[in-house]
Amino acid sequence: MIAVRVACGFSCTQLIPRTFQSIEWYRIAVKAARGVCSIWNTTDITVIFVDGKKMRAINKTYRGQDRITDVLSFLYPADMPGETAYGELYLCPEQIIRQSVRYGSARGSEYERVIVHGILHIQGYDHITSPDRRRMNQLSSKILALLGKSGKRAV
Repeated sequence: MIAVRVACGFSCTQLIPRTFQSIEWYRIAVKAARGVCSIWNTTDITVIFVDGKKMRAINKTYRGQDRITDVLSFLYPADMPGETAYGELYLCPEQIIRQSVRYGSARGSEYERVIVHGILHIQGYDHITSPDRRRMNQLSSKILALLGKSGKRAV
């Protein structure tokens, strides 16, 4: 199951492309990721859009970093074998847009990159070491390519 919640109000909603305000794109992205990842944990995911102030507070509380970030992922493992794990993906539209300007990428492309990155974190991938970073970048590239081939890339 995938759920999307905009918790940052109307002004924030204007910063989120329509594609990312409904669950369809996320279903396609998760399906693409599932086909690429060697290990896949069945996970219900809730995508939550928050403003910069809230993202900074969450980042400070849970990661000890007093700054705004684009995405934070949290995984809550299943209590019993066979149960579905639960993941939360927090996205900050303000930061995603700042990054799209900084990197010269289209807004939709930056959303895709950040969301795929978060999905991989929920699946247990990380980028702390160089080999882990390479693996995560390879997986991200493969997933984004699949999204492009499916015609479901955001514009």
